Amino acid sequence: MKEIGSEELSVEAKFHFQVGRDSIAHTNGGRDADWDIITYGPNGINYYMPIDKNRYGFYNQTFSPFAKWGEKVLFSRAFNDTVYSYEIGSFNPLFHVDFGANAVSNECYLQIQHPLEMLDFINERNYNYL
Repeated sequence: MKEIGSEELSVEAKFHFQVGRDSIAHTNGGRDADWDIITYGPNGINYYMPIDKNRYGFYNQTFSPFAKWGEKVLFSRAFNDTVYSYEIGSFNPLFHVDFGANAVSNECYLQIQHPLEMLDFINERNYNYL
């Protein structure tokens, strides 16, 4: 494979997803980011979904949180029951998944403070989550 060039991106993020002339970036809280989602392109930068500074901070996704679905782009946050839809200029809830008694409550999720606690939590298999 031959390198054909390089580009400096406007936003530091874990994932970048191109939609037309714009890109969506998922920061996943890297470098103490204030926003989970940032869009950028020829018309500037927009910020969506502020990061809750109380959430568990060690979780790093190893997959892309974006998926193309028709004309929309779908996004979900880890351990959240909402799937969001991006249409140029806005992120909106598309639907909520009802995990019933196996849902992860905010109280349960936010009490995790260390990576080993997260590993134990994931290995319990008592919960369903996105």
